[in-house]
Amino acid sequence: MNILTWNCRGAGGKTFPNLIRDLKRDYDLNFVILLETHISGDRGRTVRNRIGFDGMFVEDARGQSGGIWCLWNSDIWEVEILWHKFQFVHMRIQGRNSSPWMLTAIYGSPQRSLRKQLWKDLEFLSESMNLPWCVIRDFNAYLHDFERKGGSISQNNSACRDFQNCVSNCGLLDLGYSGWPFTWKRGSLFEGLDRGLSNMEWQMCFPDARIKHLPMLKSDHSPLLLQFSHPAPPNRRRRPFHFLAGWLSHPDFKNLVQRSWKFEDSWNNCMNDFQNSLRIWNSNVFGDINKKKSRILRRLQGITNNISNGYNRFLEDLQGRLWAEYEETLAQEELLWFQKSRCN
Repeated sequence: MNILTWNCRGAGGKTFPNLIRDLKRDYDLNFVILLETHISGDRGRTVRNRIGFDGMFVEDARGQSGGIWCLWNSDIWEVEILWHKFQFVHMRIQGRNSSPWMLTAIYGSPQRSLRKQLWKDLEFLSESMNLPWCVIRDFNAYLHDFERKGGSISQNNSACRDFQNCVSNCGLLDLGYSGWPFTWKRGSLFEGLDRGLSNMEWQMCFPDARIKHLPMLKSDHSPLLLQFSHPAPPNRRRRPFHFLAGWLSHPDFKNLVQRSWKFEDSWNNCMNDFQNSLRIWNSNVFGDINKKKSRILRRLQGITNNISNGYNRFLEDLQGRLWAEYEETLAQEELLWFQKSRCN
């Protein structure tokens, strides 16, 4: 069971549902929390339906500000919404093999005066807390001075004392992380605005849980992956051969058949040779879309890791080009599935 939380800075893009479905598959997600969605009403409902979760709760955006979407698989999670406001959604949840616990998804307002109310609300929640409790996502504030790098000297570069007091008063502990240390960037400024916190009871219930910072995609915030256990090794069993109808549309497919279909020995040997040729051709010529997307995501992760050393125009431009290539690949994938669904 894994939970992804992400300040996505808008969920209305054409390829956005495809991106979330890719993340679901790659990281075995069954619970996703999206912040700053920028869309609501019928348009937001259409996007959520395309993402593919059957359980959901929505704190709608106010115009272009805010928005918290909580989406989950109801066969894995039982979710009860206890309290919600513009800056948070507080839930009682229970997994298939776990006792009940509390989860609070946070979207801290960029306005400091509004964030002060968030700190008060969290302290109010903590006063009656009698279950394991996890608080996660975008606090729009950082706890320590080393969680900020770069930017103008004139900018406020000190940790938020109100946030520090809130964490202490609530009895919360930082869950730590793996990956790039900063979760938000703008130009040459980097900050750690996103994190996971929990009380001691929650850490005792989930001793193997950890936070992983994923590469930045279309947003200036990194997605946060909450993993409850170490990932299982990949299943390396050989996949059965399937003929893809999309191959028929490729101009080189006829040439492949002529080159590879050699009935010289037996029918079985001929079929095996032809299948092997098809697999190689699919990988090298037709192209494995999933591998291509994974390769782009790995390159984006590498750029994210290197860009923390300082502003680099080349890497910034490369990041933009890779994201455009990723969106183009998503569009190609959607076209391929559209073609498959029309094939007999």
